[in-house]
Amino acid sequence: MDPEKRKQYLSIFLNEVEDQLAGTAVCMKELENDSSNPEPVHTIFRYVHTIKGNSASCGLTNLSKLTHSLENAFGALRDGKLTFDENIKKCLNTGIYLLAESIEQIKVDPDIDQTFNFDDYKSQLTEIIEGKPGQQKSKYKIPDKIVFTEKEIDEYKKKYKNFTCRKVTVIFDKTNMFADIKMFQFLMAVDQSGIHIMRMIPDREYLGKED
Repeated sequence: MDPEKRKQYLSIFLNEVEDQLAGTAVCMKELENDSSNPEPVHTIFRYVHTIKGNSASCGLTNLSKLTHSLENAFGALRDGKLTFDENIKKCLNTGIYLLAESIEQIKVDPDIDQTFNFDDYKSQLTEIIEGKPGQQKSKYKIPDKIVFTEKEIDEYKKKYKNFTCRKVTVIFDKTNMFADIKMFQFLMAVDQSGIHIMRMIPDREYLGKED
């Protein structure tokens, strides 16, 4: 797409999306107050459908994929394939929050969309829609120490000889409903900053899990 045309489309998109997000927030409150009322679901579906199409037109591919997942979820609610319970409410609110946060970042740097990765959230939403919860894993116990073998130490000394190494502890409050999203955003920022993570406990595969 021509850069000037994209800039023009993007300006229109960012102006319109503010009202669409505000309308979505109002409808979510209405839905939480009365889940039997179908109108908020229909309205939100139209909002996310519009955001999906407009973001794709602006070249915001990953944002469009996120809104496509939300569209599928609200479509399932609209068609009676999903029940608006606490689980789906929390998941949808997380997605809407993630959408709003991502748009705020795009306002600063539209190209940041290329770095977005919503695969974990989309998988979670797909499992809820399809009613296929992921296989339960055993409880993960965080070790007291990070232990390296002598071979690993030698390899790391060669690989990171020009780096300064530090041990860092990051604590996320699991009582915060957006903790998982903030955690993944934090890791995305670390990955983009030139910092190399030698060893992480718990491993990424355990992050965001109930255990």
